[in-house]
Amino acid sequence: MGQAPSTDARPAHVASIPVEAIDWSYTIRPINPNHLLLLSSVAHLPPITVWAFQHRQYRGIDGYHRWRLARERGQREIAAVVCHFAAGHEGIKAFELECIRRNIEHGLPLTREQRDEAIAGLWHRWGHAKTRPDGITLEGLGKLFNLTKPRIHQILSARPVTAASQIQPDAGPEDEGSYEAKPRLVVRNKPGGFSAYGRFTAATHRLATILNDTGFMADLLEERDAEVLAALRELEGLITAITRSSEAGA
Repeated sequence: MGQAPSTDARPAHVASIPVEAIDWSYTIRPINPNHLLLLSSVAHLPPITVWAFQHRQYRGIDGYHRWRLARERGQREIAAVVCHFAAGHEGIKAFELECIRRNIEHGLPLTREQRDEAIAGLWHRWGHAKTRPDGITLEGLGKLFNLTKPRIHQILSARPVTAASQIQPDAGPEDEGSYEAKPRLVVRNKPGGFSAYGRFTAATHRLATILNDTGFMADLLEERDAEVLAALRELEGLITAITRSSEAGA
């Protein structure tokens, strides 16, 4: 995993691409309004970075806040460094690793929770290098996040894991993923392969992204004001009931 992501024969190049043609479904952190405000005062922002995963369709790698600012300004196109990765799982893995690398190297620092979520996500999808030809190792994760193998081990041990990522119970101390050798809770996969917590965090991330999209929310409220507000009040009531119930039982 210490090697650079695999790419196809075409080198990266800078192009002007449609703002709406970029998919940001793989993001490590939600939009930070303060950082967005800071960027809005900069005259010339560097190009974002994307992966051309299909013809005229892109997935965002780096520059989520810059893209968001361009969208709010009404720009139809944005300058981007276009990367080309191999097809299939190899390309998806290379894309995810490149997203992590670029976010670690510059920009907003990850919170500890965001970092640990990224580590756990990569391990659950690409871990167990000894049993998967495309897998990554604990040492590889350590190099990527500038952490020691014991620290990676500690982070993964403290988090629920999916059944698919559980190692064999007879794993030796030098085996990759030996943090699973001790009996511990395993969260069984839900449809789609995600743990309950993973599904919850993904859903709250999507909701936060929508609610933070001021342009979208303004249009939505203009179209269906009463229904949207009623839905938000119902959601607020559910959240309040759950938090109060949790606090009462603590």
